[in-house]
Amino acid sequence: MLSVRQSIMAPTKQLAIALQYHQSGKLDAAERTYRAVLSASPRNADAWHLSGLLALQSGNAEQAVERIRRAIRVNGNVAIYHCNLGVALCLLNRADEAVASFRKAIDLNPSHAEAYNNLANALCQQGKRDEAIDAWRRAVTLKPDYAEAWNNLGSTYRACGDMAEAVACFREVTRLKRGDADSANNLAAALHQQGKLDEAAAWYHRAIEQAPNFTPAYNNLANVLKEQGRPAEAIACYQRALELNQDFAEARVGLAATQHEMGRSEDAIINYSMAILSKPDLAPAHSNLGIICEERGDFAQAERLFRAAIRSDPRFAAAHAELAGLLRGRLPDADRQAMQTLLLDQSLNDEQRAMLHFGLVQAFDARGEYVQAAEHSLAANALRLVQWRAAGQHYNRAAHTGFINRLIAQFSPEYFARVRDWGNTSPRPVFIVGMPRSGTTLLEQILGGHSQVFAAGELTLGRDGFETAFGHAPPSFNPEPTATEQRLRDEIDREFVQRLAAAHLADLEHRNSTAERVVSKLPENYLYLGYLATILPRAKIIHCRRDPRDVALSCWLTNFRMVRWASDAEDIASRFRQYERLMAHWREVLPVAMLEVSYEETVRDLEQVARRLVARCGLEWEPACLEFHRVRRPVQTASAVQVRQPLYGGSVGKWQHYADLLKPLFTGLES
Repeated sequence: MLSVRQSIMAPTKQLAIALQYHQSGKLDAAERTYRAVLSASPRNADAWHLSGLLALQSGNAEQAVERIRRAIRVNGNVAIYHCNLGVALCLLNRADEAVASFRKAIDLNPSHAEAYNNLANALCQQGKRDEAIDAWRRAVTLKPDYAEAWNNLGSTYRACGDMAEAVACFREVTRLKRGDADSANNLAAALHQQGKLDEAAAWYHRAIEQAPNFTPAYNNLANVLKEQGRPAEAIACYQRALELNQDFAEARVGLAATQHEMGRSEDAIINYSMAILSKPDLAPAHSNLGIICEERGDFAQAERLFRAAIRSDPRFAAAHAELAGLLRGRLPDADRQAMQTLLLDQSLNDEQRAMLHFGLVQAFDARGEYVQAAEHSLAANALRLVQWRAAGQHYNRAAHTGFINRLIAQFSPEYFARVRDWGNTSPRPVFIVGMPRSGTTLLEQILGGHSQVFAAGELTLGRDGFETAFGHAPPSFNPEPTATEQRLRDEIDREFVQRLAAAHLADLEHRNSTAERVVSKLPENYLYLGYLATILPRAKIIHCRRDPRDVALSCWLTNFRMVRWASDAEDIASRFRQYERLMAHWREVLPVAMLEVSYEETVRDLEQVARRLVARCGLEWEPACLEFHRVRRPVQTASAVQVRQPLYGGSVGKWQHYADLLKPLFTGLES
């Protein structure tokens, strides 16, 4: 914020009375008295300056400029005059003149911390962030307890994406303004962007404690809880924010997004629609509602909503990226050019740039313009890596290898001999597993065409149950079992297994109570097959395989916000090696036979594979399974558009188009 300082020099008695009126908020009386002073003494510089400040406070910046300039014409050697003239000029968006005024104030008084603070604000108006940062640094050097300058400096670092510096500045503000909810909220927001979710949550809680009706803090805390995988708590916080302000559209969008992730798309649609009614130009509400329409196969409405988001905010990168992913090769040149132009905007952060690059990947790849697609994929994944590393959340190959070692050691032949017949014998669950982009959504869609199958999507029940029984999986991973984890493993018994199975089946029953089979297609359930075979020994396991090079390429080209190994060629190769090692182990020890399905075979002979899938599920054949692209159900994966189309073989061997362009991506898979 701009700082205004009042001063008088050798005031007359009448000027002192005017100033007293001014400072007590009696602005009309102050105005009359200033005029009387100036009528009697037209060259009273202080009276011109103070009457200019009065005009500024009254919202008349033009008059303020005129009056303060009259003061400067009388006496141009007073730093405060020039500083406050700059404030008025800034409010009129005359940044060049304002900068000159602030620099003059600093020339007259090099220790004028407020002038440096105001200069920095004006430089930001000019888009000169680096110079602004230097000016704010000078302000806090001159005045170390200048909380406003520290806050402005932190906000600018945050806008530049330098979260470490932003956090340092906001920590200083909270030290100087103890008990201030806004300061705690700002620090929490920077910590949140830095990826330090636990500390961010603590500071949001502190902001709420300091101001229990501080609505934004409830919304921001909910955002953190959502990212931490605590949806129920997130929903409670969003709802509290909406209790305090029912028109808080951003909180309603967050609530809808959480409901969507939990599979409550009908509730999400209602809340997105309410957010749009409350704030029609809220781009995220339009864009996120468009995603639901895309998942449901209503592509025309999805496009309309993505375009509505872009009209509301032409810089909203997510909507541009979603539109490109929807239309792919049909994306008009004008939209593609708009995305490329937007990439030149220096104010975009790394997340926004990554989304735009990934969107352009989809457009260029579908058009067969592989050189451009490869270039954008390299840029997109490089930005993703920067984000992961800055947040300390990058993929840890050693930790994952250690986790696989522990899985192999835990789920040994001896273990399965011990737990034999402990689980629930329900045949309802069907698990489709494999690497991401290996064709799991396609197989789920084929089965979902059957009248006795409910396709539940990517359920996390396997991972959640595993962590209850055996301790954490990566990224919250310890190289050695904790004491609690070891106790869980030692004390696992029939009763415990039965409780876990009952909870899993109850969740499926809640989602669907009539279908004979319920399909979960979370690809990385392959990690938890030992656990799943323990609690549900009659479950059907379908393993989808695909040429590793095509899988690697598809992962590389896809905007996975949470798959941390998909943005580095060596990480991808390492992940594949551990996947193959674990699957080889499961083939040897699982008491449940897996049906292994090749993606390439599915493309080559759809009916034969479909019949085999249905038979493995113990169901009678239904021809509707071959019309998978006509199944109208939500598909919450990156394959939402592809599975609405008839099967084609264009993605088989696609890696060859990129063999030279992305050579390191494929080299590691050969070792």
